[in-house]
Amino acid sequence: KVMTVSNINSITSICHHDQKWFLSTEGQSGGMIVSVDDGMNWTQFKPALFNFSHPVTLLSFGKYLIAGTEYGGIPKIQRSQDGQQWNDIQLAGKPLTQIHCGIISGNTIWLGVIGGVIFSTDSGSSWTSPSNNGLEHKADEYVTSLAVTGNHLLAISSLNNFYYSWNGGDDWTKNSGNGLPANGYFFSIAIYKDTSFLGSSSGIMR
Repeated sequence: KVMTVSNINSITSICHHDQKWFLSTEGQSGGMIVSVDDGMNWTQFKPALFNFSHPVTLLSFGKYLIAGTEYGGIPKIQRSQDGQQWNDIQLAGKPLTQIHCGIISGNTIWLGVIGGVIFSTDSGSSWTSPSNNGLEHKADEYVTSLAVTGNHLLAISSLNNFYYSWNGGDDWTKNSGNGLPANGYFFSIAIYKDTSFLGSSSGIMR
């Protein structure tokens, strides 16, 4: 044990960027925690315009650290090179919904949001929302875990649905049966080479 932080609910994101470890924590005393010596010592701070009463998603892409957060009830994407100074990414004409997870695939950054996914192919400078057709309750169903290889996406939603999309998020198909537990809960999804792994209340499925 190298650090104890009181009054937090959880560590919501762990990210390695620019030879530093960044952790985001959620709760009354939530904030950003950073280590420059591979986790032996940690420093806690709160960047401006971040709300750590909700989960903050962190992703490292090239020279940038990308954060999905909210402030004053407004979801935000912020970007930083050092983790200290952050800049808002403006989404012109596209209202952003709350961000719940993220993943890097090749040259693309994917974020799971309410109603599906959004993506960026220019280091987070601009974002595209695919059609995201097929979610059962698009207005309030959000992606909690996301796995991507090329244009093939697998997603678990807040309503315990398991979806796949073979066209980059334009169309989603709900997957049920086919070996999946009928009354189980889905928690996380990952893809390694040609194999998908699903974490569920019934165990690990492949």
